[in-house]
Amino acid sequence: MAKRSSQQHIGSFAQRWVAALIAEHEDWIARDLSDDFGIDLEAELAAPEVRGEILKLQIKGIAGVERADQFVSIRIERKYLTYAAACRYPLVLVVVDTVAKEAWYVWLQEWLLSAMGPSEVLATDQASWILRIPAQQTLGNGLERDLQEIARWRGKTQLVLSLLDALRAASATGRLTLVTAITGLLAQTGEGLGEKLLQSVVAEVLALGERVRGTVEGNEVTWILFSLLRKFGNGVTLETVMRLAIRGDGYSRTGINALGILYDSFPNHIRSLGLSAAFIDIDPRVAYYCAFREAVQVEPTLMPEPGTFEFAGLRYQRPEDHWNMLANRGVSALLDYLVSAE
Repeated sequence: MAKRSSQQHIGSFAQRWVAALIAEHEDWIARDLSDDFGIDLEAELAAPEVRGEILKLQIKGIAGVERADQFVSIRIERKYLTYAAACRYPLVLVVVDTVAKEAWYVWLQEWLLSAMGPSEVLATDQASWILRIPAQQTLGNGLERDLQEIARWRGKTQLVLSLLDALRAASATGRLTLVTAITGLLAQTGEGLGEKLLQSVVAEVLALGERVRGTVEGNEVTWILFSLLRKFGNGVTLETVMRLAIRGDGYSRTGINALGILYDSFPNHIRSLGLSAAFIDIDPRVAYYCAFREAVQVEPTLMPEPGTFEFAGLRYQRPEDHWNMLANRGVSALLDYLVSAE
């Protein structure tokens, strides 16, 4: 009969130890979920009574945890963060030092949100990340208070996650008025959050590539992107604009329409980025659009028409169905009819 490996023994011991610690606490019930992908245990709050307030736990046993500067460090694989980003229960990573018989925890959805936003983190090619957990954030302490609050879905993180779910549901059902309203609520939840969410959605748009146009998924994320830009675009960077506007050897129609929103909503900030000079050698058509928007004052409620404006050796050749093109394709349609000015 094959023997268990050392790591299997450590993992099994860690899971049993955590289950026993939870079971010994009068406010909690522990359930073994070893057959679930990415989930080892379930902890249900039983105070004042059992009513479905549940945490999902991923247990990592280590024979001697790395500690430094009042932190415990653990490496976590991409698959667990991907699962956490989609999971609708709080997913908690529990790190167990099987030698010292101590354990610490981190709420993975909260870590994703505080890091850069789920989509921004997972858009990278990294296979794993190092998480640093405060040494005082022990499982024993958490079971007394903080984990109870997480299970009860109380707190700022829960509010943000709930609003994000509502935002995606509103977009998926085509409730664009609600998308705008929920974006406004997100803006009130904390300083810096909007910029993180914007970067996260930009990463989603880029990951979709050509599927951002003409697909249900693409339409949903595009509506969210445009709403976030109208609210948080005053902090957008040159790098973000360039990532949005350029795709492969050409321009992104979604990115150019996003750029139009930025010029409408935050003209002074966007002018300060020097976009026409930044794009001139990358795609003169994008540079033309930027130069035109910066040279001609356009009311946000009106669709722009370049007329005789020339830049980078280009001019606009007005099609017969100019207004229909703009209505169907957005301001990106202007770039489709740029010709040599000579």
